[in-house]
Amino acid sequence: MSFGHNIQFLRKMRNKMTQIIGWDFPVLSQEQINVFNMHGYVAALVLPDNITKTDNAMDIVYQEKQKYIVITIKNPMIAPFRLIPNAYKVLMTHMHVNGINHKEDKKFISCFEKEYAIDGISYMDVYIAVEEKES
Repeated sequence: MSFGHNIQFLRKMRNKMTQIIGWDFPVLSQEQINVFNMHGYVAALVLPDNITKTDNAMDIVYQEKQKYIVITIKNPMIAPFRLIPNAYKVLMTHMHVNGINHKEDKKFISCFEKEYAIDGISYMDVYIAVEEKES
């Protein structure tokens, strides 16, 4: 499903508190990257638990509860190819220094971004899945 279709669906669902999240999609050819300057990206809608089907052939995928570490960027689109990768670097440095392990599994999204606005100011939260620390 294209990003445009997701946006159209989101507009229909806006009163049901949906959110858009996204993450890099690394499966591009060298020609797509070098010639067409493409950057692969996946967009997904986070739906409330009571939404079980859609009217337009979208697949609904469920994810179990997962712990994430998060950092917030103010005005991320001022320099997205500098600010967003650096946010990931800051999170990974914090994780390394504090002995927090990244968790990867096909059962959940291991890292993603979420954009939103508050009082006309754009923000982006950057999330990385982490392992639960044992007490």
